[in-house]
Amino acid sequence: MKMLEVSNKCDGCGLCTVSNQYLMENEDGNAIPVEGVYIKENDINAVLEIVKLCPNGAISIVNKGNTNKTGKEAITDLVESIKKKCETIKLKEIGRKDVKFDANKCNIDIPWHYFPDTYSSYGKAKSAAQSVFQKKCYCTGFYRPTMRKIFVEYKVDVLEKYYDLESEKGVMVKTNKEMEKFLKSISTEVEAVSGKKLPDNWSNCNAKPITDECYEWDTLRKYEEKSGHFGIISELEKSNSCSSYIDWMEIDEEEEWVGTTRFGNDKYKSVWRISDFDEAAKEYVKDLIFYANYQDDRIEELAVRLVNSMFKEYNDNLDKIIKEKVENLMKL
Repeated sequence: MKMLEVSNKCDGCGLCTVSNQYLMENEDGNAIPVEGVYIKENDINAVLEIVKLCPNGAISIVNKGNTNKTGKEAITDLVESIKKKCETIKLKEIGRKDVKFDANKCNIDIPWHYFPDTYSSYGKAKSAAQSVFQKKCYCTGFYRPTMRKIFVEYKVDVLEKYYDLESEKGVMVKTNKEMEKFLKSISTEVEAVSGKKLPDNWSNCNAKPITDECYEWDTLRKYEEKSGHFGIISELEKSNSCSSYIDWMEIDEEEEWVGTTRFGNDKYKSVWRISDFDEAAKEYVKDLIFYANYQDDRIEELAVRLVNSMFKEYNDNLDKIIKEKVENLMKL
């Protein structure tokens, strides 16, 4: 199959692209071949004149395609090319290195609290500190949304490309596009070697899992719902009690003026003030991240199983699609 090829010698003079169905200008004004268009036999002499017309010798006629035969023999070659492409393009199994989990990458807001009051004893101050810390940090109201946020970011940053069926970020979408481009070239070649034209939709390829029935696809796109399934919080609570974080706060004794005696002397009493709540909160968040990362093997292994199972379904569907296209091609 003969097609035009343009080298980097092209300077964009425009002589070759005037009234020419085989060449067009790119955004830089240089000539490029029209994709998927082969040179018809009755146009070959006119195209040779275009080649000679180029002042820089940038245009040439080249043989491209998957067969140098014609008729049924060519169709047989093209069928083999399609089968090989199908095997080459199939999605390969992934491993844990492809879905690395790292909770450190998540930006977690540190809880903050200011204690405006003083307390009459160290014990009361420590009890107040623990009560506030338990309400703001060491509770389901904080760690559940925090773990969910970590898993949402992991899903979006690492897993999304495996289950995305809409954008070209998705590996299945990209693979379908690549297969469609190849099938379009085959369709063009079929017409060139046999004179027969395949239907326009013959090159369409939309292999994908059946989403309504695919547990793996549904689980991956909702992976944050698994954030409570790995025992992260229970492991943290086994090792670190709520009271252990209070040691990161400062509970300082101060002298507070309460008036004067009847003789005019100043009177003071001891009070206790709490500070550095944020230091305790930072330590707790650091431990949350540590225990999340401690379960990285289980988090990643589940993701790997889900992706590979979904890829198998994709590959099986691709086989069915290609089998049908080959059958249509053989009927020509």
